[in-house]
Amino acid sequence: MCAAVSALARTAVKVLGERKGLEARGEALQRGSMSLKVGPALREADRVFLSAAGAFLLEGLGSVAAEYPQNCTMSVTTER
Repeated sequence: MCAAVSALARTAVKVLGERKGLEARGEALQRGSMSLKVGPALREADRVFLSAAGAFLLEGLGSVAAEYPQNCTMSVTTER
C-alpha cells in the first residue's frame, strides 16, 4: 500500500515538474503524510494537462484509500 502511494506521488511530481512552464513540488514532512503543490498553469494547454494529471492522481490515490481504508485516508485542499 505504501509503495503504491509513493509510486503514484513520485510519478506525478516527476511528470508535472518536467512540463515546461509548470513548477511542481512534493513534500513528505512526516511519515504517512504528503503534499503536492503545482503552479502556475497560465496556458490553456497547461490547465488541461494539469487537470488530467490531477484526475489520474486522485483516482489512483482514491483507489488505494478505498481498498485499504484502515491504512490510508485522503483529503484534498485546493487553493486559488
